[in-house]
Amino acid sequence: MTIPEANLAYKIKGKRTISGWIKKYEQNNDDIDLKQSIMVPPLDSLEQDLQKALTASRLRVLALETMIDVAEQELKIKIRKKSGAKQ
Repeated sequence: MTIPEANLAYKIKGKRTISGWIKKYEQNNDDIDLKQSIMVPPLDSLEQDLQKALTASRLRVLALETMIDVAEQELKIKIRKKSGAKQ
């Protein structure tokens, strides 16, 4: 893999970032491969993790909104702030 290919594959915007990494790691250890020095998780697993986090966040928001609705009905008080209220 060439440096421009690595820039595109891993969405690295800096022109000298990868060459800087190569110089840094070559000084410390001569047998490090470019692929080993730039370990990025595959996009599919990252996307799956993000989807799981998004689903969990949406579920949490739904649970909190339901809890507020129930509390407002049972306690007969307004919990939510009015959108146009001045502070």
